[in-house]
Amino acid sequence: MATSKTSAARSNSDGNSAGSGGGTSKEKSGTGEIRKNVILALLLLAQFMAVIDVTIVNVAAPSVRSDLSASGAVLQLIVAGYTVTYSTLLITGARFGDRYGHARVFATGTLFFTLMSLACGVAPDSAFLIVARLLQGSAAAFMMPQVMSLIQRTFDGPERAIHCATAIAGESPLIGTEVRTGLHTGLCEILGDDLGGISVHIAARVVAEANPGEVLVSSTVKDLVAGSGIEFTDRGTHTLKGVPDEWQLYAAQTRR
Repeated sequence: MATSKTSAARSNSDGNSAGSGGGTSKEKSGTGEIRKNVILALLLLAQFMAVIDVTIVNVAAPSVRSDLSASGAVLQLIVAGYTVTYSTLLITGARFGDRYGHARVFATGTLFFTLMSLACGVAPDSAFLIVARLLQGSAAAFMMPQVMSLIQRTFDGPERAIHCATAIAGESPLIGTEVRTGLHTGLCEILGDDLGGISVHIAARVVAEANPGEVLVSSTVKDLVAGSGIEFTDRGTHTLKGVPDEWQLYAAQTRR
């Protein structure tokens, strides 16, 4: 049953290749590039805000002193409080990203950072401002470590995996065997010494659909490497055991 569905999907793809298929591929590639550029802009903006907030209070120090009647010691605490909590919780924030997902922790940290920035702006007294700065630094500590992880995952990770897989598949005949490879990307879980989660399960099912010597990837991987120069051949839709819905799979080839 799965074979007939795949064959039908391939035939339909071949029949439409002279029509709108090329345009659709270009549109998807362009959409992927726009998405990646938007992600990069948001990540770099968040990093810029977290870094500039270390010293931005120095500019407002004279106003803070006059408006909130803050002493010199209080001003130093307002400036240094952000740095103290930021540096103290930075490793903890990175660990949270590994455990609960970089995108989720980044979004939560960014939201909390924005709220604390607003609280700093409307602080009625110096004590309130000190607390807001401490919490702002804490939010930055959870936001900042995710930036490089998300950039690497969005732009480099899947592409490197495809290049590695195609290199292994190309060399495996030299030792008298042909390797089947399946690639999918997503959140994983560390279960003791093992790696698990739905993404690992999906990747295993993609491997089962691959032919000997073939590098088969999910549409998720294909979209993330748009514009990389990697070529893909449509392998139709497949029903993966234990995974809901049908999945569009592609055979990847890199330029040598």
